[in-house]
Amino acid sequence: MHVLDKSQEEKDEAIQEEKAFRYLQGWQEKFRRNGGSVDIRVSVGVPSQQINEIAEDEGATLIAMPARGVGLVKLVMGRTADAVVRRSSTPVLLFKIY
Repeated sequence: MHVLDKSQEEKDEAIQEEKAFRYLQGWQEKFRRNGGSVDIRVSVGVPSQQINEIAEDEGATLIAMPARGVGLVKLVMGRTADAVVRRSSTPVLLFKIY
């Protein structure tokens, strides 16, 4: 899922939605090539709220999302990841992208 942050000014939302959808399609194809199944969705709103609402609406059993990591021991979450973790009734798996 990709959430277009409605709090950020954007001149052409339709273009941004199309770019986000194409980006997610690339990841979807990578998962499919490796035997995975992924549904993709582009949403507009406050990212942490949209992630939690969609997870609840879809009956998700896990939310997996990237987080910023600092060092080997300390994990520092970004603003969106922190808000999702604090407000979600669904378990959240945070991972670091290298």
